[in-house]
Amino acid sequence: MNQLIAPATAIGFLLCSSGESFAQTSCRSITDDQTRLACYDKVNGTPTGNNAAEVSTVPAAPAQKSGEPSWLKHFAVRDQGTWNNIGTDPATVSVSRNKGQDASLIKAAVIWTGNTFNDYGWQPFASAAVNRNTLKSSATDVHSANAGITGSVFDFSQGFAVWSTLSGSAREDIKKDTASNTATFDNYLAIPAFVHPAETGGSAFSLFPRVGLQYEDQYRVAPGSHTGTYKGSFWGGRGVFTPGQLGGRLQFQAVYQHYHDFSVSSDVEQRTNSYTKLSVDYDLYDPTDETSWFKPVIGLSREVGSDPLVGSLRNNITSLALKLKVN
Repeated sequence: MNQLIAPATAIGFLLCSSGESFAQTSCRSITDDQTRLACYDKVNGTPTGNNAAEVSTVPAAPAQKSGEPSWLKHFAVRDQGTWNNIGTDPATVSVSRNKGQDASLIKAAVIWTGNTFNDYGWQPFASAAVNRNTLKSSATDVHSANAGITGSVFDFSQGFAVWSTLSGSAREDIKKDTASNTATFDNYLAIPAFVHPAETGGSAFSLFPRVGLQYEDQYRVAPGSHTGTYKGSFWGGRGVFTPGQLGGRLQFQAVYQHYHDFSVSSDVEQRTNSYTKLSVDYDLYDPTDETSWFKPVIGLSREVGSDPLVGSLRNNITSLALKLKVN
């Protein structure tokens, strides 16, 4: 049964392109963060505005934007506590009423990101996240603490790259009085044939296949259930289309994920879950303004299925959203 909530998640990723090896080497020698970032932008053709669908395999360290407090450049706000440059969406906070039932949905995380420590942009991160849904049919209140490292493997200019994230989390569902620890290895593939950056004023399209592994130890469970461990794999993808009209503010996105446990402890059952999200979003800020760090978004999305990676139950939700990204 469809449920109407305001709101859910939307688009938020950073995409750039690759450059020449000798020029990249000269950029690495620059010690100032903002100057080094500008160097990579020039070499790689890093997009602004409508060119927001290219991929960078060598990001620079966090750079302070105009008007942004100096301490804020190492922090970001997204919908979940895992940090990477492809699979992150804006945070969502909503209040709604459906068939006489008041409901709220919160998907938000504050993420600290450290400086990059090698030529492929690897950097540490840590976060605190909340995933709260008060809708009676799928009520959850998941709080999590997360930490990990993220960066690229291989060189996009040589044929493909992989954006990998290795993370661990401790999460607790206060509503259901359950708790678990997880370890996740998440990978997005950047393949040149699937990445079509926009020319000036034109449209852009990108498709990123996704594969990964997760280990989960459920050490506190609901009455009648059993504690146990789960070892699973997942695959799917994320596609984004940005029309050339409206200054690159309008974005269409499709996400699919299939999860399957290949090994579980003796007292628990294997899980097989699918999750699908379709969304259309409109930026309430100017995407061509590279100094912007406060980024509100409005959008409409449809979510169906379960996502064990973040502890969400089976959803069947249509959402009108006011969302926010910081950095």
